[in-house]
Amino acid sequence: MAQQKIRIEDNLWYVRRLVALVGDAVKIQPDPELFADRILDDIRFAQNSVRTLMELLRTSTRLMDRGEYLVLLARSARTLADAVSDLAAGDGELSRGAAARSPDMGGLARELGSLASEVRDLAGAVLNEGTEDGDVVSGDELSELLRGEAT
Repeated sequence: MAQQKIRIEDNLWYVRRLVALVGDAVKIQPDPELFADRILDDIRFAQNSVRTLMELLRTSTRLMDRGEYLVLLARSARTLADAVSDLAAGDGELSRGAAARSPDMGGLARELGSLASEVRDLAGAVLNEGTEDGDVVSGDELSELLRGEAT
């Protein structure tokens, strides 16, 4: 069987776009009868994708740009966690519709926050591994790398 080529950059791009779409939906609060189920499905799919990509990057120790990919993944995981937290805490129609369909939105937000922290910690470890002569990514530099989502 031929070895399957994993397109990490394409996968990361897609997850980032999906997470951005969820974040935008939470901000604009579209009609829950039309979109709540879809957004919840997208959240779950994005969560599983982040977890899968994190494990792939954790085990792909020889992959070039591994640290940078993990930084991008950490940003996406944090953005997703923040969006779900906003959805759980919101009082708009979409928030109420999502809560009716998935009663433990707060638990999901906490779970996503833990996942985001795990990816961030892995990114920090990977960026710091194999450094020579004290050339280490400091906590401040890592925070700067992980801050904000580039569009």
